[in-house]
Amino acid sequence: MTPKQVSKHKETIKWFCDNPDKMVWKKDHKTNAWYLCEQPEFDYKDIYVQNDEYSEYRRALVDGKTIEYYEKNSYNKWFNITNKNRLQLTDFNIDVLRIKPEEPEFKIGDWVTDKQYIWQHYAYADYDVEVALWKPQIGELCVFWYEIDSYYIGRYSSTVKCDTHPYKDALGYSASGWDNIAPLEFIKTLKTLKK
Repeated sequence: MTPKQVSKHKETIKWFCDNPDKMVWKKDHKTNAWYLCEQPEFDYKDIYVQNDEYSEYRRALVDGKTIEYYEKNSYNKWFNITNKNRLQLTDFNIDVLRIKPEEPEFKIGDWVTDKQYIWQHYAYADYDVEVALWKPQIGELCVFWYEIDSYYIGRYSSTVKCDTHPYKDALGYSASGWDNIAPLEFIKTLKTLKK
């Protein structure tokens, strides 16, 4: 074994020497597949992790996923384990860890389009066409508003990166901009809500 291999895999090598009967997980650099190794070679090109109670989370980290821990006492919510907070998986009891769930492509209520129609996304929608998040186009007729029951229809001109009033209409009806924007199809939703 070369010094380069030892340097790269030292934590897993040490663990394996203390637990030779438990094997290690290896991620093959050619196939990206994980499998258990009884006699690891600790090849420099491959990735190895301990086959301990945290192995699911170790492999997820290698695969680019985020691991979260649940803070029960004061916050009652999930937090990311990051390099910034210098936390290790082993700092936590296994039952407060999880792999962060994948974010859905669209949230309920998002406006989506298939480049022909625009509609609001609802839960459990399974589209058989390519769908993207709606983004206003310059000159497109849109509905602008600050708060409910006070709407303005105008042509979109730009979005400004700021905390308040980021959406601008072409005529500048609101000099400071608007807090919310939706496609013109939103008017149909307003009619339904008013009934």
